Amino acid sequence: NLYISNNPITSCDLTGLSKLKNFSSNDTNISTLNTSDLELIEVIDSINTNLTSFSIQNKSNCVDITLQGNSLLTSATIENNTSLRILNLSNCDVASFDLSTNTALTTVNVPNNNNVTSCNLANLSALDLFKIQNGSLTALNTDDCVVLRVLNCFSNDLADLSFANNVLLYEIYTHNNQLTAATNSQLLIDLDTHNLSNGYFQSSIFGGGTLTTAGLAAKALLQAKGWIIV
Repeated sequence: NLYISNNPITSCDLTGLSKLKNFSSNDTNISTLNTSDLELIEVIDSINTNLTSFSIQNKSNCVDITLQGNSLLTSATIENNTSLRILNLSNCDVASFDLSTNTALTTVNVPNNNNVTSCNLANLSALDLFKIQNGSLTALNTDDCVVLRVLNCFSNDLADLSFANNVLLYEIYTHNNQLTAATNSQLLIDLDTHNLSNGYFQSSIFGGGTLTTAGLAAKALLQAKGWIIV
């Protein structure tokens, strides 16, 4: 294990540390982090640093990466880490995420990346919680996220969304996007079709208008099952 948190260090050479399992560099001034030799790494915590880019690939033991609060971080390459379950890159400045080869992910927190426009969730069949609010996301496909339960994507630029395959989804925040009355209606129909009880759905209609007749009927049925719809 290597812990260098809470000091003014500006660099840390991890070359040759092939047996390192846990690394923490929270609240430091490091600007680079080379993970290429960390063959056995399991946990990386690097919160509130000066990192500008981050790359981790083919680390089969890695289960948890936390890089939140790195406001200078604009690039993140996270690929083929087949045991990775938890990823937190909140409050960074990354424009694009491709997480599709990290197939064990269950929790992804990437909110408050103001410039993020895309996030690839293909193949993430184990994903349970996904948060990406307060960005510039223009598209989001959760079709492969078949056990997703919590989705927080409010305050983006989404014009389309579907819950058709998200049969366990019960806590959802989609407000402040560009989702029309027709799209919101279909989302309600999807949720009603899944027949879950006591969920929460916060949404808003972009451009005005009202829900379709089928959308209003689905909303009423969900409320009868204990859903709170805001």
